[in-house]
Formats: sequence, C-alpha cells, structure tokens
Amino acid sequence: MSQIERKYAEAGIPDRVGRPTGIETDAPDGGRMRLFEHGLILWHPMAGAHEVHGAIAAEYRLAGGPSGTLGYPTSDEMPIGGRRGGAYHDFMDGQVYWRSDLGAHAISGGIYEKFALQSWLAGPGYPTARALVGTDGSVRQSFERATLTWHIEDGAGLIPQRGPMTWFLRVLPVAFPDVPAPAGLSRELLVDYFFGTGIDLRMPGGGRVRESVSEFFARLSGGRVRLEGVVEEWFESDRECHQMAHWIDGGKWPEGDPGHAGEFAKAMSHAGIGDRASFRVGDRTPDGIYFLHTDMLASGGTTRTLEGIRSKLLEHRRGDLWRSGWDEFADLPFCSSSATRQQAQNIDPATSRFARRPRPEELEYAPQSTIRHELMHMVGPFPGDIYGIPWRFDSTWHEVMTTIIRSDGPVGTSSFARERLCFMAPTTAARRTHPALRLPELETNHSATRFPNGPQGDPEFLVLENRQRHDYAKSESPRLPNGIFAYAIDPRMREFVPTKGGAKRVAGRLIHRSDQWDSAFGTDGGGTRIAEERHAGRTTLNHAGEYWWSFTGMSVDPAGDAVVDAAYRADDLLARHAGASWSDHTGRLVIVDEPRPSGAVVLMSTNPVSTAMPGVRFRRALALQPPWVPDGAVKGVFEVRVPEHGGRLYLSGAFAEGASGSDGVQLSVAFAGPFDPMSARVPVELGHVHVSPDRPHGTLVVDLARYAGRRVKLSVRVDALASSGRDWFYLTEATVVPTARVFVDLLARLDEAQFRVGPDQRSITLGDASGHRGSVRRDAQMELQDGRTYAGPSLNLHPQWTSMGWVDAEWPVTFPTSYSVLRLLGGLHAARRVVDHGIELAVAFERNRESVMLLERARIRREPALGHRGRLRNPLLTTALAIPQHLRGTTGTLRISVNANGSSSQDWFQLVSARLTAA
Repeated sequence: MSQIERKYAEAGIPDRVGRPTGIETDAPDGGRMRLFEHGLILWHPMAGAHEVHGAIAAEYRLAGGPSGTLGYPTSDEMPIGGRRGGAYHDFMDGQVYWRSDLGAHAISGGIYEKFALQSWLAGPGYPTARALVGTDGSVRQSFERATLTWHIEDGAGLIPQRGPMTWFLRVLPVAFPDVPAPAGLSRELLVDYFFGTGIDLRMPGGGRVRESVSEFFARLSGGRVRLEGVVEEWFESDRECHQMAHWIDGGKWPEGDPGHAGEFAKAMSHAGIGDRASFRVGDRTPDGIYFLHTDMLASGGTTRTLEGIRSKLLEHRRGDLWRSGWDEFADLPFCSSSATRQQAQNIDPATSRFARRPRPEELEYAPQSTIRHELMHMVGPFPGDIYGIPWRFDSTWHEVMTTIIRSDGPVGTSSFARERLCFMAPTTAARRTHPALRLPELETNHSATRFPNGPQGDPEFLVLENRQRHDYAKSESPRLPNGIFAYAIDPRMREFVPTKGGAKRVAGRLIHRSDQWDSAFGTDGGGTRIAEERHAGRTTLNHAGEYWWSFTGMSVDPAGDAVVDAAYRADDLLARHAGASWSDHTGRLVIVDEPRPSGAVVLMSTNPVSTAMPGVRFRRALALQPPWVPDGAVKGVFEVRVPEHGGRLYLSGAFAEGASGSDGVQLSVAFAGPFDPMSARVPVELGHVHVSPDRPHGTLVVDLARYAGRRVKLSVRVDALASSGRDWFYLTEATVVPTARVFVDLLARLDEAQFRVGPDQRSITLGDASGHRGSVRRDAQMELQDGRTYAGPSLNLHPQWTSMGWVDAEWPVTFPTSYSVLRLLGGLHAARRVVDHGIELAVAFERNRESVMLLERARIRREPALGHRGRLRNPLLTTALAIPQHLRGTTGTLRISVNANGSSSQDWFQLVSARLTAA
C-alpha cells in the first residue's frame, strides 16, 4: 500500500476528496500525486502525504500545483475558529486561506514572508484577492486591513487600509472589598477617560489626562482606528482580592480557585448579559469587553477571549458561573487591567497571593498607559500577544511599544509596532548615500525611514525615528527634547543570543538612542541598563556582521526637526559595469550595451526583465550572454577597492523567461591580480554557482578578507557549459560590502584546531570522513539551506550518527584586550533532506580549569519545506557573542560543539565564518 493509499484510508478523508478519478502518478521533485472527485492527495518524502480539497484545491491548481508557487502541502486543511470561521492549508512555499465570504486565496513568496512578520491573520487579516504582478515585477496583494507589496529589489512593504476601523467596547468595572475603586473614578469620568474628545481630566492622585484612550488610538493610527463604547456601573465583588490566587512569575492558581475569571463572569451576569441579544447595546454588537478592576497584582489579561474565561472556570470546577447563552460569542476578544497600583512589594510566591491585606496608603491610581497596552492586544490586533518579536534588549519595550509606566502622558510607539498594527508604513530609503536626511517627527507626521540592511532579497532592515520624549517619572509628563531612535529588525531571526535558559533567536536589536533618552523614563523605566551596557548589537552591523549603512551627524534642533547623514557603505558593481573590461572566452573584447545576434552580449536592461522564477521581474539587470558556441564564455574585470577590514561580494543571477533547453551556465568570480594595468596573471577562482532553467536563480557569497584594504581586479565570468544558444542569463546583483574588523579568523587556522567526536570521546583529524562515526572536513565552498553558496574556507562538522552524537572543534585562542565579539555564521548543508530535531550548537572557553559558556543550546532544525518557505523555516545560525570583560587578554581554548540533538544521520553543519571581530 502506497503512502497516498494509506492517507486515503484515514477516517474522514474519502468524505473530503471523494472517489479516485485517476491512478497514482509521479510528481515533481520526487513526489507522488493522485486525483479525486473533489480534490487530490500528494506525497513528498519531506512533507508526507496530505489531502487538498474543495475551494482550496481549486486555488492550489491555479497556483500551479506542486510545481507552482506553493509546492507540496505540508498539512491537511485546518479550521480557523472565530466569529467568521474559515480554514487554511500549509504548503512548502506558502499558505491558502479560505472564508465563505471571501473565497480561497494563496499567499506565497515575499508577500508570505511579509504576512508572517505582520502577525498573520491578526495583522493584515484574511487575503481578499489573489496576488497581482505589475509590469515592473512588483507584487501586490489585498488583505482585510492592508495591502502588502513586494519586489525582489526593494523587499516587502505595506499600505494601510484607508478609512476608519471602529471598535465598539463594553467596559465592565469590578471593585473588591479590600481594594475599593479609587475615589473619584466614577462611571461618568471613565466614559470620558475611555471615549471622550478634547478632555482635560484630573485623576485620582493629582495627575492630569488630556487625551482619552480613544484619542490615543486615533493619533497612533493616523485616524484609522476609532474606539467607541459604553461603561457600566461598578460591580462590587463579594471576594477580597488579597485572598485570591494570581499568576505571578509562573505561579499557578490553586485547584478550585479560577481567580479573576470567576469575578469577570459575575460582573457579566450583574450587567444583565445572558445571551447575544442582551449583550447588544441598542443596535450595536460590541467588538470586545474590557474588564477594569482594582486588583493591582493582576495588571493585564492573559486569556484574550471569553473562551479563555470559560476554560478557566471549567478547569477549576466553577462551570456554574458560566451562562450557556455566552456560548454564542465565546470567541469575543476581551482584555483587562487594574485601576490601582501598590507601591510596596506584597506577594507570597509560594501561594501566588498577597502576603497581607493591602494598606490604603500603599495604593495609587494606575496610569492610562496600562489600558493602552492591554487594548493593543485587542485593537491591533496582534496574535494574542504583542511580545511575539523577541528583542535583544528586553528594556527597549518602553520605546518600541506602549508599555506600563507611571504616567498618563502621551507614550510613543515605534513605527515597527504601528506597521504591525497596520496603522502606517515607514518610507524605504534607496540604496545610496543620503546626506542631511531629514526625519520628520513620528508622532505628528506618522513618518519613519527604513534602510535595507542586507543584499538583494534579504528582509533585514534598519529603522530611524525622530521621537517625542516626555518625563514619564512625573505625573504631569512635561515635554523633553526629541530624540533619535534607531533599531534593526531581522524577520528571519537568524541571530542567537545567550540567555539563562539557553540560546534564543532574536529579531530586534537596538542601534542608537539619544544619550538623554533614559531620563524620559526616570527610575521606573529600566532603560538605563541599555545606556550602561556596551554590546555588539549597538551597531549598524547586520546579523552577518556586514556594514551596509553608517549614520553620523545625528542631531535634533530646538524645533524638534532631526537630521542625519546616512552613508551607503556598499560598492554597487552593476552601477559601474560600463567601466569594466569585457571579453569573451577567446579574449576578444566585447562592446558594452551593444546587442550582437550570436556573439557575447553585455547589455544593461532599460526595462524590467522577466525571469524563469514565476512572477519575478527585475527593474535592473545586466544581460550576460556567452557566444552561441559550446563552452563559450563572457567575463568582465572590475577594479575593486576591498574595504579596509575586509568585505563580502554578493553575486546573484537569474535565467531569463523562455530559456528552456539550455543546460545552464556557471557564474564564477576570480581574483585577477592587483590593480595594475601592466600586470597579467592567470585568474584564481574564488567561487562559482550553477544556474539553469530548472534552478533559475543563484547567489554566490565570496569572502574577500584575504584582500582587505587592497585595490584588486575581480573577474566575473559566465560560462555556457556544453550547450550553445538560449543561455539567456541576467546578473542581478554584484555588490561588495564591508565587514567588521577581524582580530582572529578561526577558519584560517584550521590546522591548529583539534577535533573530537562522541559519545565515545574519540579524537579525529581534519579530513577524517568516517561516515556514521562522525567527521570533520574543510571545504572550499558550500551551499547552505538558505539557498546561497558560500565561497571561501568552511568547516563541515558531522556528529556521530547516534541520538547522543556530538563533535567538538577546539582552537587555542588569546582574546584581544579591547572589546571584541565572536561572530559565527553557519547553517545546515543544502543536501540535507531528512526532517528531524536538527542540531544544537554550543560555544565555551576554557582556561586554568575554568569553563565559561558563551552560548548554549542554539538549535537549527530542518522543517518540511524545499523552496522559499523552506529558507524562511531554516534560517542561518549567526552570533555576535560579546567576550566578557574578565576574559579580555586571556589565553585558553575556544570550543565549538555540535550536538545531534536526539536525531542521527545527515546532521551536516557547515561553519562558513568564525571570527573574533571588533564589533
């Protein structure tokens, strides 16, 4: 019985797909497929067997099936809960979403990656149409709350939906006998507090509020979001909150005590809410419920929907508090926060309860920022949490998000958070130097600038913002001078940082903030830790340690206008292709930008070019076509000044649309000697990559560290291989980017390293290829699962083929006396196809019997994906590990360990860069 037949035999599958209409057949990339009345079942060794049926199957066929933009399915159809329902299907290269009122629409490629960064359905919402490709290759797809855009040269973008999005809330205040509602916090005041316009309220404790919650969201969203609603009278609970259980730092609710879930249920009953009809307010159905209570140890909600309240009640056997009529809207969003704060620490961690009854003099009014923070879970909406993007510095949340601080003042929120909320979109800067770039104030202009921080098609970016600052340590929140805030985002989360619980991937890194920024938060903000901590993340270096941009001359004038000099550090070779020396394989000179019917061609396109990659077009590309003879070639020699501390060369190319029948070309780069017009030498190849109609795009990454600071000649060559004609190839990127200053290059010192494999603690030598017993090997170049080929010395580390297998590489190292970081760049071998637990990497330094762990349990796992989505799910491993101060200048052994992580075979980890650098 085949895998497809086994799948068809599963319960419920025949009802979904119907009877077979054909026999099982071969499918692309080693898969199998069979058609049925209402769908199809496909199998692939990396994805297993899955069914696709109904409207999603029809959309899948329109997308090209297994050979199209989606690839093979990696799941069966899965339902989506909620008031409007729906379903979705996972594929290797994207997803298909369906809803009865919208139909089925596929999301793939760069739009899919942007959709993921925007929090999936919780951000842009359901797709409302298929993706459209413009004449210039730009892709646009409409969603409920935004239009997402993508171009291979520009990356992804977002256009917020026009028109207001109104949220109608029902606010239920809850007070406890031991912590009554703050004096003066009446229902009438709360109506203005939540939904008023032009307010100026004096709050309990003496602070003033000049902006309602509704006005805050209107300002934050540029008028796109409006909050409306009603506030009920205070519900007086019969339970004292200091006797209730709380979730504090991992504490659990004791059995039989549902905590606040029980009091919220009582408040709904007290408000007369028994079913959907009684939940309505006039002719309007609320979009959410907000519980404002007085328990200062429960500052926010954790269940996010009424279904969460029901689950908590049932878990603690208090289902009697849940009304059956609430089942009709159990998926309704809700959030909660406390209207009070307690100054003194008053929690018993053993019981997750108050240690004692709160004293009245310890209580204070909780600021509006608490409510804003919690409502962002609902109104944004984020996917249940606004904490989904991990940051290198936890305390940056004060600047990135509206978080909980002392003041009612106008807390700012970053453009990144606003974009995830579909409120605004930053401007993307062109890849060129921008002297005296002006940054309008974010809060009043909804403006920020984004800089692409990697090669073509890489999603990492830097953001610069001109931000308002207020003294949030004071209740009146006086205005402070504006500050420039800069940070980096890598949606693929390739960088690992050490934490107490092991390594974690991070997406966000702080780059810069004005020196006085910490004063905005007083002693309560916690941000001073950043200003005092020197860290590798505080530079514009990207995850791979490359300098694409530098920012100097940052200043903010008294009027609040900000100016910065943004210098593009990369050398764009395509922009100066006409200055290179071009010839064919016979040495005959080739005239640039002159079409030739059968000879070598070097021609910069003036119109967007179509490629063999479905739907991908380049606005700028250099046609490099070898002569129409077997083994023909065309090459260009560029003068390149390699950056002072070294650099990387990115070469990318694509086959033209319609170039079928070719056996492909080889794109290579070679060192042609120092730049001396009189010198001539045989070029030394640095790396190559094969591109063909079957594999229409390739990227070669060449390390130029050996030529640091030198003026050299680099030869870029395209070879026709055995075929002739139809070798229509486009060079789409040729860029040299500076890298960080290198103190020690471990891969250049492989002969000094020692290697061991386990669990049998056996020493092996470099080049030992003993298969299942573990191996280490030096390679001249290697393709990783991110789709790039890395040229230059690399180290292949393969643990023993057991679940407990490992391999260690050790170097004698003397750390610099100055500040330095250990930068690693590596990933899984492109040929690795198994789906298992992957590998774990650790880094340690040993001296005088002291062992210091620099990184633990950095996990790289292979997911069932082949194409674009596979690269998203199989990101590189990069690190920037700051060498601790007490180790600077010391000598010892640096050990890099690769662990099989419970799986065996094909744990081929390739380390393509391992350096101690200056930043």
